[in-house]
Amino acid sequence: MKDAGLAHPRGAGSHIKTVDRTPLTLAGAELLKAVDEETGATLKLTEDLYQALQNVPQPDGEVRPDTNHRDEHGRFQRAYNKPRQRTEPELGQKFDSVDIHRDAKDLTRMRTSNSSKSSLHRKVQALALLPCVTDSARWSALRHWQGDALEGLVGIAYQPATLDKFLRELKYAQVSTAARESVAEFWLRKTSSQVRKGAAVLYVDTATKPVWTHHFSRCTKVAKLGGRNMPATSTVYLNAGCGTPVLYRSWSGNVSLPRQVGDLLKSYEALGGEDTAQRLVVIDREGHAAQLFKLLVDLRWDFIIPLRKNVIGDGSTIVQLTEWAPYGEKGDQIRGGRLRLRDSKTKDEFIDVRVVGRKRRRTGNVAWFATRTDKVAFPDTAIIDLYFARWPLQEHVFRDGNGRVHLDAQYGYGKRKTDNIAVIDKLDKLKGRRRRLDSKLGFIHAELESLQAEPQADTSAVERVEQRLSSIQSELDAAVSAGESGTSGFREKYSLQRHLEAWLQSARSRLQVSEELGEKREELSSAQERADHETEQLSRRRRVFTMDTELDQVMTAFKLTFMNLCGLLQSEYLSGSRMELDTLIRGVLTLPGERVRTHNTETIRLWRHPRDRKVMELVEAACKRLTHKKLRRGKRRLVFQLVDQPDR
Repeated sequence: MKDAGLAHPRGAGSHIKTVDRTPLTLAGAELLKAVDEETGATLKLTEDLYQALQNVPQPDGEVRPDTNHRDEHGRFQRAYNKPRQRTEPELGQKFDSVDIHRDAKDLTRMRTSNSSKSSLHRKVQALALLPCVTDSARWSALRHWQGDALEGLVGIAYQPATLDKFLRELKYAQVSTAARESVAEFWLRKTSSQVRKGAAVLYVDTATKPVWTHHFSRCTKVAKLGGRNMPATSTVYLNAGCGTPVLYRSWSGNVSLPRQVGDLLKSYEALGGEDTAQRLVVIDREGHAAQLFKLLVDLRWDFIIPLRKNVIGDGSTIVQLTEWAPYGEKGDQIRGGRLRLRDSKTKDEFIDVRVVGRKRRRTGNVAWFATRTDKVAFPDTAIIDLYFARWPLQEHVFRDGNGRVHLDAQYGYGKRKTDNIAVIDKLDKLKGRRRRLDSKLGFIHAELESLQAEPQADTSAVERVEQRLSSIQSELDAAVSAGESGTSGFREKYSLQRHLEAWLQSARSRLQVSEELGEKREELSSAQERADHETEQLSRRRRVFTMDTELDQVMTAFKLTFMNLCGLLQSEYLSGSRMELDTLIRGVLTLPGERVRTHNTETIRLWRHPRDRKVMELVEAACKRLTHKKLRRGKRRLVFQLVDQPDR
């Protein structure tokens, strides 16, 4: 080295600075990475995942080793790819449920279970920052030119197969619960101090993700597809008062929001801790249920829930109504009152709630909202404000997340058959209906047999008797005209006429009853056939595929981490800007630049974009604020600069 002129002079190393310049495709994403390093968001998620991976259970039964059917050089042989027997005839092996795959694996020998914290952190950070690298919902896009940018961001340009295997092993290790709780606990601490109108406000709603499959699976209505009923998964989200998603839980098919809100609020209390601020939860119209009102009262949570029109009617049942008062700048009006709601399950019990109505000036329609809040602390205007704040603070947040972060993308297509409770209930009802039909049909058969046992005439005999009565009536009329009404022959014909009329009336009655019973028998027989056909059809659907949500919940943890980091970057460093995620990524996080390393500093230089002056002013302020934080990456101090791109 000395002969080549590359060695430093002895004793002169203190004043010589070695400069290492590296071009950065995503220099702007270093701002978000610095916020992550300052807050420790991905590090906290990594530590919780690492702890969960250390506690994976030992295998209980037989484990299928992955090293079988290989030669001495480790190459796969033909028997390795021999297909195994399918668990479900309709499914291929790759679509089996994660529970089935998990039973055949030794989780303690997975690579992810034996990775170091630093290696695990790099992969977690790569998945959390993935929206900066690619606009695709899948990591397969990293196979192309976009994957090169990942190396400058996290240190390693992971291949899609590497991340895919990492996520599959997280799925096998069943870490979704740990990921959910880690995200919730971390971001609840960041948002716990945000109190709106004197209360810690939470927003709860359900989001659905369609699953495109031709297998008979659990279904629900998908709002973004026009309310189409199709296979899908449902996720209940709990958002903090500033719109930050903090808690979530996913199910296959439909889920009842009123039944899940209680568990989410209990988890919120357990993770967030007791707070002196008043707690208020805002739920959409699907939360209108008496059982939920009672539960929230028991949990000492205030609530704001819109009431359905079929319950509120024309508003005549509302008492203690106040006068209409102006609301807003568009001529709307509001008024308050009290309403007694009946519980449909326990009809003798009533729930007395405070209600607030809002009348639209343009349409004249009145919408009513139930609440448990105090009227002094929360006047009528505050109730309406807090409810309609859910649109910018929840609905718009999800629409923004669906656009670039792909919150609406479904991950994992594993399925497993379970009993279809809805079909089983219908089958039980059909069995009961079939028994009732059999009982009614047996009674009709008995009636018909009793009628057939009695001597009765058929239709032809009735017709002959009717003809005979007509002739006798003619003879009697002729005898009366001839003045022979007092003879013995007249009396005999008259007596015969009365006897035949009585017989004819009885015969007609029996024929009518027999005809009605025959029609009823045909009707019941047709009902039996329909019930048997429906039973046959439903029996084929007694078992339904339920979709795995393990991988989807793990990916949601990474996506929410990214969204919350972006929100923190904007609120604390970009002067409180309210850019959408796609705008933030395209305008800030994908700015190119370079990394300059010296012995003591690591400088991230972002190239200024001359066309976007307003955003560049925000970026320059963010660089100054982050530099002032004196963050360190290893032994070097982080410095951020926004400069003009040098001439090539």
